[in-house]
Amino acid sequence: MAIARRIINKFREKHAIEHTAKVLRAIDLNNQAEDLEEAYARQGASSVAGMGDTAGRASDSSITQTE
Repeated sequence: MAIARRIINKFREKHAIEHTAKVLRAIDLNNQAEDLEEAYARQGASSVAGMGDTAGRASDSSITQTE
């Protein structure tokens, strides 16, 4: 059962990174989206999992600044 949970968690982390990259692209932040995906590919899902939240907050603040 623990193995199944680990697989599900890895899938969720990967999905979160992919979703964050799509959002960054949608608001025209392609460089940040590419950096996020490259970091995920280099380091793996577990070490980059929190990075998606940080990137999401950064994109929220940049939207506020430009409006």
